Amino acid sequence: MQKSKEKTKHSIKTMCKVLNISEAGYYKWLKKQTKPYKYDELLAKIRQIRADNPDYGAYRIYLELKLYHDYKGSYYLILMLCKKHRLMLKKKHRPKGLTKADPAAQASENLIKQDFTASLPNQKWLGGYYRNSNCRRKTLCGSHT
Repeated sequence: MQKSKEKTKHSIKTMCKVLNISEAGYYKWLKKQTKPYKYDELLAKIRQIRADNPDYGAYRIYLELKLYHDYKGSYYLILMLCKKHRLMLKKKHRPKGLTKADPAAQASENLIKQDFTASLPNQKWLGGYYRNSNCRRKTLCGSHT
């Protein structure tokens, strides 16, 4: 609904009936339009903090307000306002592993060439990792032929 300053020949009762809304709902909406948003001051402070510190999330904004702006409200109100007014930080993508392996550094020459037979003991040694179902860690397994 938009507030109109011009007078019309239709009554409020008729307009509410046509728009399928209650008269009480219309008057409640009209009364609400004259009041300022109760979190305007707080929202202005939040926007200023975000402009000064773009890496601050809702919790750091809350701490800044509490320490330097004499804020006595809750963290969850700050969180709700940040979500509602799209002031939330976008999560940075973090890789799942510690480092990315360099394929060139990992490549080694295939000396055995899948020939696992040996004429004498201790000529060929093989090793690899396997995961035992009873143990959480990978275990080094070695064998020789």
